[in-house]
Amino acid sequence: MIGYGTSAAAGISNATALGYNASVTSSNSLVLGNGVNVGIGTTAPAANAKLDVSGQIKGGFLAHSSLNTNWASGNIQSTSVAAGTLTFTTGSMYDGASYVLILTSAGTFTLSTADDITTWRCLPACASNQITASDHTILTIIKAGTTGYVSWAAGY
Repeated sequence: MIGYGTSAAAGISNATALGYNASVTSSNSLVLGNGVNVGIGTTAPAANAKLDVSGQIKGGFLAHSSLNTNWASGNIQSTSVAAGTLTFTTGSMYDGASYVLILTSAGTFTLSTADDITTWRCLPACASNQITASDHTILTIIKAGTTGYVSWAAGY
């Protein structure tokens, strides 16, 4: 614990609380103080951003051949499956986060209602939650509560 008013829950390990009134309650965690803004590559993080990065941010990419996508493996993924029902591992999508799924094969894909998404809104429209993809179709997905917003473009 570093800083005034820091604390840690009993029985946790490999955890650090850093800064004013920081409290850590989970093992293998780093918690920064109450109300801080974090800057990477900058000496003055923007006051209106919790994270201010000057430079490129590296994300994960995973290519697979499955209709099930586990977003915990990275926010950008591709699948070579030709058609079927696309499912997303429950708990792997977060509200407000964006995801990209590249469909490398042509076919008709149905968006499932897994991962607490009960409604899909698509542009272009996806009647009955179906997307007709050509080779190299890109889906951009944003989860907002129980609604999944999908924009998609085919023919890259």
